[in-house]
Amino acid sequence: MKFAPFLIIALLALAMPTSEKYPYRIGYIPEEGAIIFNPDFKTCNEGRIIDYYNVNKGGDQAAGFIGGPKAIKKIIQSEYLDLDLKNESGMLTIRFIINCKAEIDRFQIIENDLDFKPKVFDQAVKNQLLEITRQLKNWRSNTINGYQFDSAMYLTYKLKNGKIIDILP
Repeated sequence: MKFAPFLIIALLALAMPTSEKYPYRIGYIPEEGAIIFNPDFKTCNEGRIIDYYNVNKGGDQAAGFIGGPKAIKKIIQSEYLDLDLKNESGMLTIRFIINCKAEIDRFQIIENDLDFKPKVFDQAVKNQLLEITRQLKNWRSNTINGYQFDSAMYLTYKLKNGKIIDILP
């Protein structure tokens, strides 16, 4: 019984990931393999890219689009050209980094059908949604305890027969 607290602590230590094994958060998008439009894009702290929704207390502010989801949807719906692609149904997620200066770049595209199985969208749809996302300019960075942070962000376009039926988050 004397060793029970020590044994519990030892088991917990073994179960926890180390920073060497997992140096980045799950939202991290490495430069290698990312779609980069601005070669001068820099993160402010490559080792500390947080999730867009992270906040600690009342004065903190999550990263996001100024004007919120309604403003994003209004812009995207006005810019998106219906390409009349009847077989294009699923979810096309565009992940990117918002740096501490509220600039975006380092994109990644994830494609799934409506059952969350991998699929490949028509290149014209991918190009158009990536370009519209890239052109969005009213981002704010994540503020925690008065400091600006780089954040991982995403937009998921839910499409049915080539038409956008929802935009998440």
